[in-house]
Amino acid sequence: VSVEEHNVATGLGAAVAELLAEKLPTPMRFAGMRTFGTSAPGDVLLSHFGLDGEGIASRVREFVLA
Repeated sequence: VSVEEHNVATGLGAAVAELLAEKLPTPMRFAGMRTFGTSAPGDVLLSHFGLDGEGIASRVREFVLA
């Protein structure tokens, strides 16, 4: 599970996924922004993009139970 305050298509998770695809194919899930950002207080943005504790825990549970 890759979590980042960045666009998932061009962030660290994408680089890790590319390396793993070449060397050791591994299932991955990404938590981050999939659209352009917006303006709001930090805690509101983290919740909106699923990057708060609850959102990250939910993403990990979905991945582990899949």
